[in-house]
Amino acid sequence: MNPIALIGTSPITLLVAHALAKSHEITIFEENSTFGGAWSKKDVDGNRINTKSNILTPLCKQEEKWIDAINRHLMKHFSIEPKPISSRVKLINDYVPKTVYDYDMHPLFQHCRNTHTIVAETVRSIKQLSDSVIVNGRSFCKLFIPTYAGINHIDTESTRIATPFTVIVSKHLNILTDRQVERLFYYTEERDDILDRVQYKDIGNTYSLTARIGLKFKQCSVQELVDNANFTPSEMHSITYKAIECYKNYYRDGAMKQQLVTAIAQCKNISHLDTTQFVASFIGISHLLDLD
Repeated sequence: MNPIALIGTSPITLLVAHALAKSHEITIFEENSTFGGAWSKKDVDGNRINTKSNILTPLCKQEEKWIDAINRHLMKHFSIEPKPISSRVKLINDYVPKTVYDYDMHPLFQHCRNTHTIVAETVRSIKQLSDSVIVNGRSFCKLFIPTYAGINHIDTESTRIATPFTVIVSKHLNILTDRQVERLFYYTEERDDILDRVQYKDIGNTYSLTARIGLKFKQCSVQELVDNANFTPSEMHSITYKAIECYKNYYRDGAMKQQLVTAIAQCKNISHLDTTQFVASFIGISHLLDLD
């Protein structure tokens, strides 16, 4: 089978890897110890919690029409059961979907970890040859590069093409409590300046709160964040675990995205995966997937 490489383990990238594995040998380059990128999880005291606050939601009516297809695909291939959210969801985006679902992507991560070749390396070298692409010294017939991959250039046989990005380190507060400390919401992008994007989940006998830390408060300690997050004394007493999770983003603005797309267009063995937003990205890769 022809060898194909992909960079990163975001859900969209892994869905493409799974689809292509039917007729290709798949290699995935992942520089982090955990799978999932912005969707990664960690185990704390037997509880699997989100390390970053993230949500899968359509941004318009046309995107919402694809939610059923997404749900069926995740359930059919990875036994990921979408769970309708009855709690409040507050988004900055004007469009309000009829139903928001919670997804545990862990089965997708485990399936791909067990099925594909995982190379624990940062991709530092990509060269397009006449009929193949070389990635960190390994030869492939095809390479897929997602939008936010940390690739600052692509070499061809005649030139080097710049693909710049900006490194942004986001920080997230992870909390477990033994009682409810927030009021009837699942996700909000407007809590306050300290915690500006918050996801709150009932995970059985405990509750998890995952919140992106506001820009002005990134240098605070975990205790300083908790002390200033407007929890009542009894709510603070219910906290059983607290930590800060750092996540390095290779951010591209609109101009940088276009530079990446233009660079890839010059390389016949390299394709771009638009991983900007899950639903739109799923629509973009739908032609590769086995959809009902």
